[in-house]
Amino acid sequence: MNHLQTLETGIEDIVFVSFKEDWLINNNGLVNLDAKTNEQIHEGYMNTPKKPLGS
Repeated sequence: MNHLQTLETGIEDIVFVSFKEDWLINNNGLVNLDAKTNEQIHEGYMNTPKKPLGS
């Protein structure tokens, strides 16, 4: 994970979310999610257009 966020990849923030356990880890650290925020993130993720592998 240390090497994912580089100038070459263009990745600015990496986010890990547990919808089951209600937490999020990103550049700002670990955050406990309330039900509303968990739902908003989940809906946003589920509505993200899928890209074909290798794109």
